Amino acid sequence: MNSNSPIVKPDPARAARLLYIVTATLLLLLALLCIAQTGAAGEAAITARLLISNPAPYLGEEIDLLLEITYNRHPAERTRFNWPNLDNFVVADPDDIRSQLYRDSQNRLVETVSRRIRPIKSGEITLRLALVSTESLNIRPEPLTLRVRPLPVTNRPDRFSNHVGH
Repeated sequence: MNSNSPIVKPDPARAARLLYIVTATLLLLLALLCIAQTGAAGEAAITARLLISNPAPYLGEEIDLLLEITYNRHPAERTRFNWPNLDNFVVADPDDIRSQLYRDSQNRLVETVSRRIRPIKSGEITLRLALVSTESLNIRPEPLTLRVRPLPVTNRPDRFSNHVGH
């Protein structure tokens, strides 16, 4: 060893602080990586559900059918949708489709699309086969069952024409 070289004594406190900083940084990076991967794989980019303004309407009563599309991440692709099978309904005005876009309490983008329909058959009716799609995803909301009640027979007005709202 050269006698002109200074001898550096290790500082255990400094080494412990450096080790702590490096370990904390690596743990933070690992945690951020886990959060990013969970966000990408743990939740769907888009979710969809069918909602109805009245799950037990009377025959012929006008109700709102709503398709709610929630974007958990900003949509990178154009979203398209198909309404469920509406064979047992009359669409009040086929051109009257209302749309709304807003952010929910978790800052997710939510799009709602709604239209007015009237059931023409009483009993249980299940709305199914709705579809929300992008170029890379197809999402089918859970089916929605309505219990359409027949019109009451007793206490009808004399001029009642079997049409709700008339």
